[in-house]
Amino acid sequence: MKNIKKLSRVSFVMGAIVTSGAVFAHSAFVLNPVNGKREFQENSTHYLKLSLNHTCADADGVYQDIHHAGVLLPNNNATITEYNITDSGAPDTEGESSQLSDLSGVLATFDREGNAHGANSLMSIKPVLDANWGLISINKGEVGAFYNHGERTEDLRAIYYMNARNPLDPNKVGLPNDYVTSLEFKANVGTLQGCAAKVRVYTPSADYCAGGYVKVWTGENTETLSAELKESSNNRIDISTGYTPYFDIVRSESNPLDESCGAGKVVTVMASDHDIDEYLAKFAPMWGGVEHGNDSHDHNAHDHGDSDSETQQCPEGQHFMPDTGECMDNNAMM
Repeated sequence: MKNIKKLSRVSFVMGAIVTSGAVFAHSAFVLNPVNGKREFQENSTHYLKLSLNHTCADADGVYQDIHHAGVLLPNNNATITEYNITDSGAPDTEGESSQLSDLSGVLATFDREGNAHGANSLMSIKPVLDANWGLISINKGEVGAFYNHGERTEDLRAIYYMNARNPLDPNKVGLPNDYVTSLEFKANVGTLQGCAAKVRVYTPSADYCAGGYVKVWTGENTETLSAELKESSNNRIDISTGYTPYFDIVRSESNPLDESCGAGKVVTVMASDHDIDEYLAKFAPMWGGVEHGNDSHDHNAHDHGDSDSETQQCPEGQHFMPDTGECMDNNAMM
């Protein structure tokens, strides 16, 4: 039953991408300027930009400033699904598909002698320094083995961009809806193997906004980020059930598909429900209705009690410091 659920998750997400014009207003990867698509060549290093196209809207359609944002990188414990490819190059979610246990026959890295090693959907990840955020926090963890100047088994699992600079007032925190920014990070992608024509990588993300509003792009509810959580938050926590940001890894001209592969396969890589809850639901600011202490990863995600998250915001002239769980004067050192 678990595999069936995962298949429906990816199928539903991709169906929404095809049918919904509203997708373009969502957080999405900036198009590759080389080809005008969300396609990036294999065996390369890329600077990927996840654009925050709008902030969190309340019930009256009033947009609340973004204070924090997070992105989850599906480089471990991922759900990996192989599809036939459609004429448009998309996964054929109406046809047969199969679950893969890993990416060993899909992507590879190579040492200087040309020996093949394992690969993840993204590797050697580093966020780009960006003064629009007061703090960029990286969360490292164990991943599948890959080669980069030696075999590596640790990489970034998630990146948190916190305390967004307000362009209108340096003494305030928060990105207004009249502005746009991107979460930019550098990553390596492996070399496509076998009959894989492309790999589609989904990166769940979340925006944490003023007034206790949260927008989470997960494609489907999870155990923590549930429909019940959304209802209990008075709809301040909006969990997307039809979209997850994604980009494609595609073949280079020097590595064509074998003729026996025909049009080839599309392999999708989606973070597990467990990792979404671990990395996006458990690390959120106080104004997202979250219990938060000195070590944010050791606390429950969202407060299901009766406390009003608006009362948890800092007083005028102060901003919240996630690492300490305290408010600090806006003119103090970050």
